Amino acid sequence: MFDEPPIRWIAWAIIVFVAMRSLMSMSILLRDRLQGLLVAHVKRQQIESQKRQRITELRERIRAKKANVSGEETQSKKAA
Repeated sequence: MFDEPPIRWIAWAIIVFVAMRSLMSMSILLRDRLQGLLVAHVKRQQIESQKRQRITELRERIRAKKANVSGEETQSKKAA
């Protein structure tokens, strides 16, 4: 074990260091990309949720107006 030249150990240490740096760099890039995709997805879901909420509110308003109109028609028919 001590017979091997230290140059071989140094070379292996450099190779391992470069490999670890590369893996860390790729993992950080992937993490950032996935985080960006997640943020974009959450924003799209929020927009869709707001649209659905708005549609529901408009439908409720339409139902209320129809109920008011039909109630007025019924009262005017009874009065006549």
